[in-house]
Amino acid sequence: MHRRMDDDKRIIVMGEDVHRLNGGTNGATRGLAAAFPDRVLGTPISENAFAGLAGGIAIDGRYRPVVEFMYADFLWVAADQLFNQIAKARHMFGGDASVPVVLSVDHRPIDGVTAARWMKAFLSLVEHPITMFA
Repeated sequence: MHRRMDDDKRIIVMGEDVHRLNGGTNGATRGLAAAFPDRVLGTPISENAFAGLAGGIAIDGRYRPVVEFMYADFLWVAADQLFNQIAKARHMFGGDASVPVVLSVDHRPIDGVTAARWMKAFLSLVEHPITMFA
């Protein structure tokens, strides 16, 4: 991610704790806040809000947001923005709009206590979105 952000000044990263905790809860953004303080945005616990913000920023065209979700389960909290707004926006503008949003989700196995609540396998919904609308 660091190399991509060096190469492309339009990339911004947003999500819960991405700017602290040694790179967020998963360490995926480690070192980015120090290197790119104006482009790593810590958000409140409101996945639907920051996913929607990312979609709007992407449509605007000046930035390419990377949205970090703590756990795959939190994709459901942002489902309206992801599936009804971001995924369809390009088509709602007659195919002329680009919506360059990247979703970053850690889905590694974790301890049994945490996994029982936060580690369901919903990733096929966003890895293969065309099947949702076929």
